[in-house]
Amino acid sequence: MRSLALGIILLIINLAFFIGNTDSREKKADFFGKTIFYPFLYSVSEFKSNKILKKRNAVLQQKLATKTLEFTRLKSNIAKYSELADITFSEDYNFKVAEVVGYSNSFTEKNIIVNSGTNKGIEKNFPVVSANGIVGKVILAASNYSVILPYTNPNFKLSVKISRSNEQGILTANTIGNIFVDYLRLVNIT
Repeated sequence: MRSLALGIILLIINLAFFIGNTDSREKKADFFGKTIFYPFLYSVSEFKSNKILKKRNAVLQQKLATKTLEFTRLKSNIAKYSELADITFSEDYNFKVAEVVGYSNSFTEKNIIVNSGTNKGIEKNFPVVSANGIVGKVILAASNYSVILPYTNPNFKLSVKISRSNEQGILTANTIGNIFVDYLRLVNIT
């Protein structure tokens, strides 16, 4: 019974649309669109809007995940570099923090490339240290990167003092990475 009544109502509405000139049909369509068909049109509009919002939400969730990963990485770096800040020295040193971004040269003569350069006050021949001790020295300082000659490179030489005997020598490495002190004076042990 309901379907019959609904069919009759729709037939009357269709006939109303066909009766009259173009201007009166447009006015009828506008009236029905703002009254009888408004809930249907509003639902279709909201459905389209929700679909767009779901797409935007998915994009924003991806961006949030990326930013969360970046934040976690930066937080980890802060923790790592804050350990460097806990190192105390008898003199006031001005440390610059850098991150290793690459390597250059062959395996036995490998140099380290870091992401700090002259724009952060790095200069050629600056010493390079880590929380674990000496790393090497700066051999090239560009504006936004520097090349470090590590102490394991055979070309690296450093004047050192043996604390137990107060002997002085030159710290050097061979081509296979063995580290030793050269030019020590011979001590007669008898």
